Amino acid sequence: MISATFPQSISRVASSSSSVKYYFKPIRELPAGRGFADLVFLPRKEYPELPALLVELKWNQSVNAAISQIKDRKYMAALEQHTGETLLVEVNLITRPRPIPIPTA
Repeated sequence: MISATFPQSISRVASSSSSVKYYFKPIRELPAGRGFADLVFLPRKEYPELPALLVELKWNQSVNAAISQIKDRKYMAALEQHTGETLLVEVNLITRPRPIPIPTA
């Protein structure tokens, strides 16, 4: 059985990694736009060339659900002080079987 605390577990693991903390300042549940960004990793001032990471955690959602939420709720507004690139990341835990789409050429 999968824990109901999946987002908290993932965020604890991601933000406790020593290599992540060396390059980034991890922030959990950052107030942003009209809601909270699950995880944000801001590059430390010693590494301005690194992109900020805005991570949205989902449970049994479509591929675009998290990215749409980031854009619709204006989470990027919380990163206005960051002048570099920002990567939008979705982590989606699928707990029910579903067909995997196979791209056609």
